[in-house]
This record gives sequence, C-alpha cells and structure tokens, in this order.
Amino acid sequence: MELGDIYRGTRARIFDLVGELSEEEATAIAPGAPKWSVHDIVAHLTGLTADVLSGNIEGAATDPWTAKQVEARKHRSMAELLAEWDANAEQFEPLVDAVPQMARTAMDILVHEHDIRGALQLAGPSDPEMVDFVLQRSVAFFGERIPAAIRIQAGTSEWLVGPGEPAASVTTNEFELFRAFFGRRSVGQVSSWDWDGDPKPYLDAINVFGPLPEEDVHEPTG
Repeated sequence: MELGDIYRGTRARIFDLVGELSEEEATAIAPGAPKWSVHDIVAHLTGLTADVLSGNIEGAATDPWTAKQVEARKHRSMAELLAEWDANAEQFEPLVDAVPQMARTAMDILVHEHDIRGALQLAGPSDPEMVDFVLQRSVAFFGERIPAAIRIQAGTSEWLVGPGEPAASVTTNEFELFRAFFGRRSVGQVSSWDWDGDPKPYLDAINVFGPLPEEDVHEPTG
C-alpha cells in the first residue's frame, strides 16, 4: 500500500458517504472537528485540491488557509463540491504519489473521513488496513517527539519508541490511538488510558497539531 492508495480509496468512500445526503444531514457537526459540519469538511478537502493545483499554498495547512476554502464554498451544494473535487482529482492524485510533501494529504483525508463518519454516527475504522498504515507512521513520528522511550500496546500491535529506556507504558486500542494522534481525543481521554508510569511527559507530543483539546470528543463506538 502507498499513500496515494489511501488518498484514492478514502476519496471514493467519502463520495459514497456524502453523495446522497440531504442538506440537513450535511449540516451535522463532526465531534472530532467541532467547528465544522460534514459540508465544511468536504469543502475543505475540495478546496485543498484547488489551492494546490493553482499554487495557492502560502500558509498551507494553517487555520486561515483552510477557513478560506470552507468560506468560499459555503453556498455550494454537496453535488457541486463533489463535482469540483472530482474534476481536480486527475491532476491532484498523482502528486500524492510523486511529491513527498504531499504525504500529509493522504493522512489528512483519512482523518477527515472519520470526522465525517463521527458526524453521521458511524463507528470505528472504515478500512482497518489503511488506518493501521497511517498509525504505524504516526507512532514512529511520535517517537521522535518524546523525551523518553515508551512502550505502546494497541490491540495486537506493540511498539517501543523514543530515546533511552522506557519510562512508561500505555495500553489502548488502535482506533483510539489513531484518533488521538490527530487531536481527536481530549487530554482527559488520553490520560484515562491504561498507563503504567506518568503520562504527562507524553501528552503534549501525542497530537501532531499541538496540545490535545480540553473538551472530550464523543464519537460512536459501535
């Protein structure tokens, strides 16, 4: 599996998820991205492709950059958003395979697919193999950001990452770990995992976007 495979497969699933939604259903707010509705998330993912292809990448991935994508498309129907996204895909998707800096877009779309799933009350991973692929990369990146080694147990997977001897261990499940790495679990929720050792030195490094949110994120659990 390559990151381009994740992008293409996830885009197809999102089209299936949202293509037949009513206008009211598209206003459902995503628990994992509480400032955005389903429509907003699709507007962002569509706008991202347009901005990259047009070279509008100053401030890429910042809140103002993504907010403009959403604002510019707030009055468009879901069908119009999907048509724009689909039209951009032929040029955009090869970049995910070819340009190393585009790797984050494959992870971004998978995270946002699960934001949409949460808004639509769908539980768990859409594609466990894709989630595991991103999770493996995320664990490795986490190990580069922590002050001391940690042993992580999630489902059937176990990792020892970080410098030196392990100062703590933690047990959770794969999906919770995946969501936490992208800021979709609160500091309280992560602290409530099964920790052996002090979690505090690790909490600031878990979310790739910065500090974990204070408010709990309640998504369907199955």
